Formats: sequence, C-alpha cells, structure tokens
Amino acid sequence: MKNQSYTSHTKRTARMVSIAGGVLFWIFSLAYLAVFQGNMLVLRVYDLFHLAINAWVLAFIVTAVLFLLAVLMKRLTGGNSMELAYAPSFLLLGLMTFSPEGWHLSSFIWTVLFTALAFVLLWKRTGFNAMVLRMIFLCLLTVSMGNTNEKYHNQESIEIQQVHYK
Repeated sequence: MKNQSYTSHTKRTARMVSIAGGVLFWIFSLAYLAVFQGNMLVLRVYDLFHLAINAWVLAFIVTAVLFLLAVLMKRLTGGNSMELAYAPSFLLLGLMTFSPEGWHLSSFIWTVLFTALAFVLLWKRTGFNAMVLRMIFLCLLTVSMGNTNEKYHNQESIEIQQVHYK
C-alpha cells in the first residue's frame, strides 16, 4: 500500500515536470520566433512560398511542429530525460534562425561549453529545478545560434514593408 502511493506520487510529479517543460518550450519558442526572429521568419516563408503570413501564425505553426518532434523523441527515448527530448527541437529552432551575418562563433562556443557543463553538473539531479535550469541552458544555446544582429533585422523590416506594400 505504501509503495503504491509512492509510485503514484512520482508519476504525478513526473507528469507535472513534463507539462512544465512543455509550457516553457512553448513560451520560449513563440516569443523567440514571433518577437525576436519574426522578420527573418516572415521573409523566409515569403521567399520560399510567396506567402505573406503574420509572424505569430508562423511561430505557432513552427512551435507546434517542433513540439510534436519533442514528444516523438520523448517516446523514442523512453521518456527518461525530457530535456534531451527537447534538445533536437531547440537545435532546429536555432538552425532555422541562423544567419552568417549575425553569428558570432565565440558566443556560440561559450554557450555550448556552458550548456555542456550544466548538463554534466545537473545530470544526476532530478526534479523541477534541475529541469528548469537545463531548459534555460537550451534556450541560451538556441539564442546564441540565432541571428541577433540588429542592423540585419532592421534591413529585414524594410524588406517586409516593401513586400507588403507592392
């Protein structure tokens, strides 16, 4: 009886941590794509498909696809490490917003080293705090991969205005 209560408690805690991780991924992904990389996302979709779509709609679609990838990875890995299941989604998110004009190798190297160190130090730790810290490091890695060049984003804003007002 006591053992069954412990098992149901750990399953409930694992489920809550999993839900919290999903919510963190959705919040970060939507904010990152729509607010910080919205211009780049809109221009790339317009270049590929000749569609003028709102950045928030695109961010929602991309986030949903990446979330499904994370769920699939979690199923394939047995659900042991939720953060590792989200790692390919964060990597694709960073690669999608990557641009050589705004990329700095030194910041990326430091972020990769910092993230690897965090995963090593937090590897055996479980619980909500360790999961949040690992997810934050994955977010930092994604941001360090993406284009953060302000001049480049301003040029893209001008191009978007030209596309919408042709």
